[in-house]
Amino acid sequence: MASAQVSDMADEKALQHALTRFRGFRSHVSGSITEAMVDEYHSILSSLQKASGDDLARFYIPRLMMREHSAPPVGNLRHPTYSRFGPKAASLNCDKEFFMERMDRLSDHFESS
Repeated sequence: MASAQVSDMADEKALQHALTRFRGFRSHVSGSITEAMVDEYHSILSSLQKASGDDLARFYIPRLMMREHSAPPVGNLRHPTYSRFGPKAASLNCDKEFFMERMDRLSDHFESS
């Protein structure tokens, strides 16, 4: 029984750590939602799912919601300048409204638990 209590305490500590990560991440989201941000969000979701035992699959960002975004070249439009490696490669971004909605629903899930 003592080992079950230790395990429960470890699970609670892991859950609190994951929730702290989520709250910190959520409070610093601004600008475009990049692929790296979605990856970090998914990492936090995995930690929350493991620590809580809840099925959080509905909060993940589906890959099909990621859209290619090309950064404009540096310089003016008539004479753009490129690095010696050519124009900047396209990156993947997620719709910010969709992303924030998923995070709001995840927050609601843990506040109501």
